[in-house]
Order: sequence, then C-alpha cells, then structure tokens
Amino acid sequence: MNVDRQYTFGFVVLHYGGIETTKECIARIQYICGVNSEIVVVDNCSPDGSGRKLQEYYVEQKKVYVLLNSSNLGFARGNNAGYRYLRERRHCDFICVMNNDVMLRQPDMESCVTELYEETGFAVLGPHVTLRGEQENIFDFSLKPVEFYVSEYKRLYGLYRYFSSRLYPERELVNRAIRSVQSIGKKQEPDRKPEVDVSIYHKPHENVLLHGCCLFFSPVYIERFEECFCPDTFMFKEEELLYLRCRQAGLKTLYSPKLDVLHLEDVSTDTVYKENREKEIFVCKNQAESLRVLIRAMRPPLFSICIPCYNVEAYIRRCIDSVLEQEFYDCEIVCVDDGSTDHTLEILREYEQKDPRVRVLANGENKKLIYTRKRAINEAKGRYIIQLDSDDSLCKGSLRILKKRLKEHAYPDVLEFQANVILDASDTWKAHVINELKKAKDQMTNQNYCRIHKGELRGGAILEALIEDKIGQMPWNKAVRASLLKKTYRYCTLEHVYYKDDVYACCILYSLADRYIGVTDRLYNYSFSTGKSRNMFSEEDFVEMCKTGQIVDALAVFFAEHGRMDADIQRLLGVKLTHWLDVLCQTISENPSLDRERAEQQMRKVYQFPMLEAVDAAGAETWRMKAQAYIDERIQE
Repeated sequence: MNVDRQYTFGFVVLHYGGIETTKECIARIQYICGVNSEIVVVDNCSPDGSGRKLQEYYVEQKKVYVLLNSSNLGFARGNNAGYRYLRERRHCDFICVMNNDVMLRQPDMESCVTELYEETGFAVLGPHVTLRGEQENIFDFSLKPVEFYVSEYKRLYGLYRYFSSRLYPERELVNRAIRSVQSIGKKQEPDRKPEVDVSIYHKPHENVLLHGCCLFFSPVYIERFEECFCPDTFMFKEEELLYLRCRQAGLKTLYSPKLDVLHLEDVSTDTVYKENREKEIFVCKNQAESLRVLIRAMRPPLFSICIPCYNVEAYIRRCIDSVLEQEFYDCEIVCVDDGSTDHTLEILREYEQKDPRVRVLANGENKKLIYTRKRAINEAKGRYIIQLDSDDSLCKGSLRILKKRLKEHAYPDVLEFQANVILDASDTWKAHVINELKKAKDQMTNQNYCRIHKGELRGGAILEALIEDKIGQMPWNKAVRASLLKKTYRYCTLEHVYYKDDVYACCILYSLADRYIGVTDRLYNYSFSTGKSRNMFSEEDFVEMCKTGQIVDALAVFFAEHGRMDADIQRLLGVKLTHWLDVLCQTISENPSLDRERAEQQMRKVYQFPMLEAVDAAGAETWRMKAQAYIDERIQE
C-alpha cells in the first residue's frame, strides 16, 4: 500500500421512497466530500415515482447518477447494482454503500478511511452509528451458533403464517395459529439484551460483524468481489452473510469509532407500510427467507466441484451428470461459462433449474482459463475444492471415497488421487503420445497416469517432490483445502494466458501447502483427446502459446518476493522453461503453415522476463541469456 496514493471514493445510496431523506443524504455527502464525489442513487422501483423525480432533479449534476430498476430488487441486489456501476464504470478505489437515511457527520471522512486502510489493510470498514441521538448496537463480535438461527427461522416463519392468516376467516385463523405454534415447538423466552459496557464502542475492533446501514469497501474487497453483498436475500441478514464471506475469504472487517454517522432508521419501510400488520408480514417473511440463506451458508458443503466451461456442449452433460449421479449431497457444483458461443450456457442453466446443488456464473465474454478457474474457486463455499474439467468426469462413488480418505488422513491440505485416461484414437498425435506414455518406465500408464507420492509429505518436502518430478502438476486430480486454493489463485496474477495454467497454479500451491497425502484410488476420468492438438495450431494460436512464457516469469517473481529463489527453485523453473521451449520449437517444426521467422521472433520477444526485471535485474538477465541460448540451440537442430 502506498500512503501517498490519491484514492477515489464512490457512494451508493439505495432509494425506495422518502425522496426528501435521499436528497438530504446526498447533500451531506457533497458537503463532506465535495461536489465531485461519485454518487450512485439506485431507485428500487419506488411506487411513488420518486426515482424519476430524483433523475430529473440531478440531471445537471454530472457526478450524481440515478439508476432506475424495473422492479424492486431488495436491499442486497439493489446495492449490488450501484456497487457494480462504481466498480466497473467509475473505477472507484473505495465504495461506500449506505442507506438513504444515513447522514455523514465529519469533514475528514475520506482521509480517515484511507489512513485506516493504510494502517490495517481492511476489506470492509464500519463506522460508529448513532441512532437518532442514542447509542446503537453497531457491531457484534461474531455470528451466533447455527442452531440459534434455525430456532429463529422456525419462530419467524410461524409468526409470518400467523400474521398472514388474519386475511382469512376467524376459524381458519385459529387453525393456522395452532399449526404455527406447533411448528415452533416450545414457547421461546423473549430475548433479553444483556447489559453492554459501552466503552467497547470507543475502541477499534477487527474481524467483527458490522452494521449494514453504512459500510466502506476497500480496494482489497473491490478487486476480489464483483458484488458487495450476497444476492440471495431480499432484505435482512446481509451483514451476517458479508461477515461470513470475509471470514471464509480470509479478509479483514474493521469497526472504528474514528468514523461516526447518524442513522434515522426505517424511513423506506415506514413510508411504504403505513399499516403495522403489513409491515409485520413483510418483516417476518423476509427475515425467515434470509435466515434460510444464512443457515445454508453457515453449513458449507464438504466439496465444491469447480467446472470452467467454454464451448463444451458435447461434453458438459456427461461431466455434470457424473457428479449428480454420485448420490452424494454434501457438495455443490460451481460452473463458470467463459463466453461460450455454442449452447453450453443454456445447458448449464437447465441443470441449475433442475438441481439446487448447481450454481452457474457467466463471464459474458471470453476471459481465458485462469480467470475462469479463479472466479469459480472464489465463489466456492465448500471446505474442499475439486477442479473438474468440463470434458472430463468423476468416477462412480468417488466423492464418498474422497470423504473417507480425508477423514482417514486427518484432513490434509492436499489429497491427490489417480485417474483413468480416456483416449479417442481419431486424434493421431495424442494417440502417439499416449502410446509412448504406456511404454514409459516412470509408470505413467493408463492404470497409473498421474505422478503421485503415495502417503504423506510435509512442508518443503512437497515442493521438493514437484521439483524432482515425483508428483504431477494437474489441477484436477486433487481435493484441496478451499482456503489454501483461494490463496493460491490470489497469487496467480496472469489471467490472459490459457496454456500451462496447471504449472502456474501447482508450483504456487505446493509451495504454500503444509501437508500432502497421495492415494492410489482412481477417482477421475481424464479425456486426453478432446482438447486442441498441437499440430492444429494457427499462427494466432502460436502467439497465445508463446505468452505462456510469462508464467515462468511470474513464478520467478513470486518465489523471489517470498525469499525462495534458491538453487532448487531455479532448477524447477529451468525445467519448466526448457520443457515449454521444447514444445514451442517442436510446434514450429511440425507446422509448415507457420511463418518460421515470425514464430522465432515471437518466442524471443516473450522470453525477456520483464516482471522479474523489477525484482532482480541481474537474475532477469541470466534467465534471458539461458532462454536465448536454448532457443538458438533448438532452432538450429
């Protein structure tokens, strides 16, 4: 972080009635932060037409943008619309999401936020909140046990049915009230708020549950998440879900009394619901629905199956079916479509509608494999992540076996397993390769395709095994602890390359892992011949292949910055470098359609190690000399 950097701020104000309150809120922002502040007002289809009035009112103010939703999206999705606008179109460093009944109070707000960010590196910041002149419960230290929320859900759903029943005749009212009481079980004692030492509010607290009326999202969070809130709720429990998201992602929440805001509370709800009964129905219903989402999020599945997809309509059904047919329900399937031009996305949506375990995300445009894998991994909620390529499949019963192996080995960071190889003999080049593999002495056969160290490895021995080629670098033949894999892909900063992403991720993964277990169970079906063959490459394809050299550069920077650039690491990178140069040189020789001179120039251009130059200029020069010498030698052959 750079203390001298000038950060930009954006504000999201969610509007649903209460136009004068919204105007006052915006006026306070402009008074505190200046008229050049980026402000997005999101109108959630206000029934009184006040959204249009706001749009007309601010038409002359270039820094105030009024978004009109065609329907009421609720709190989370409404705020997400404004957050995305500021993130993607205005490129704000900090985004403050606030209710329209929140008033900023201090002139140095922006400098205070940036100083706290530089000091703590927070992801989400919550201010001290004053409720109409009185102290408000502005944060909680943690979530309550999941059993508490289950009990609350039953109680609120019972109350929702009770209030709703008032619309029916008296006899039906009695029957429904009886059923609602029965659904709750024993009568619950009213919550008694324990006396709180107010002095705790005068001190900062990290990793706490923040008040949702006003939140500051930092560059750390904005870079990571495309939406500020979980979009699965209409209203209520957004703070709990945000806290859970940050905790699972290893991000810091911060409460600071240095910031102070005034909260008028319930302006929008009170404007719409004049009758108390209607408000009670609304609150009970939506609180119950939000509690259901929270309970589901607090009970993460054991496995997240992450599937990147691009133009795989011929294979994707087989792939997803292989998971759903496991008869194993402690899992989710996260599919990310990378801008497919065939029917892949339609098929994915079909599965999403059919089975609640399937979640589908769409990039909209092709953003390459690393970006797509990263997005799927970041969205995963499971304790362990299995990466499943869209043209592959899981073996029958593999998830139950994996669960058993994880328990047997006390839940390691990485559990690696064997795979079957499925070969389409129509692909002559790959048929030749697989035949060579079958003949090889290193046991890479159809029965034992993956290089696996049977048993346990710890600490530095894991990376050493990779250096010595005792374990492989496939992303798909392993169950990895979710927190570790999310951390791994945070370091995978190159997202535009789409060859050799396995080298990139696995080198980082094995350098970060503390405990590895290898088992010989064959749990994965690897389709060797469904991808693009090397002898089919165009000149454009070759240019993309050459970009893969940047991965070696990025890995060198990663190890240098982590103090790991020793002789063993240099040997590892040297092996990966020479191997890929061999592939490129062989590709040139096997493709007469390629312009040999231009192809060689492209290779030499890529292998200049510009990233490493900033870390170690002498080291970068050494690597350049080695690469150029090797290219010269291979080209002459």
